[in-house]
Amino acid sequence: LKTEAIQTAIFGFVFLGDRLTVVKVIAILVATVGVVITALRPGGTKGFGSLKPTMLGLVAAAFFALSAVGFRGAILVVPGVSFVTAASYTLVFGLFVQTFILSVYLLVRAPDVLKAILGLWKPSMFAGFMGSFASLFWFLAFALTAAANVRTLALVEVLFAQAVSYYAMKQPLSMREIGGIVLILIGVGMLVSP
Repeated sequence: LKTEAIQTAIFGFVFLGDRLTVVKVIAILVATVGVVITALRPGGTKGFGSLKPTMLGLVAAAFFALSAVGFRGAILVVPGVSFVTAASYTLVFGLFVQTFILSVYLLVRAPDVLKAILGLWKPSMFAGFMGSFASLFWFLAFALTAAANVRTLALVEVLFAQAVSYYAMKQPLSMREIGGIVLILIGVGMLVSP
């Protein structure tokens, strides 16, 4: 799934003409290699395990990448407003479309689930607001730079996941995982350097 950064760079170039410097391309590659090294599991000759989960992950990454590039493209075509307004309009429209499609799906396929969701609207307001607020920052970032830069920077979430595993769940880090983390840090550092 974390190959999304590379796929986003490719789709951004193809669909939006996003140009990345050589340093940015190297940063994306280094960070992605770090994620792959961190994700490999020891004890088997298969590396990634069976082919089906790997293929599903790659396809999911492609759809995430296309979404990121699509949202960036939508933000860029909002005419005559600031980047904040363009990002906000695009987010609101995207959330509306997602909510509409999911509501229609649930109405047709699982009306009891839709009824239960609507019954719990009050306690879910805070979580919904925070999710939307977090999404706004993704969209603001998409308005400011190529989606590949944004999604590569997002690879720092792997570091947070490793930290939670280590500190909260007492799972030790292997040298392989530490090496992958170092590559992620190098890639992200290269990405954000001037």
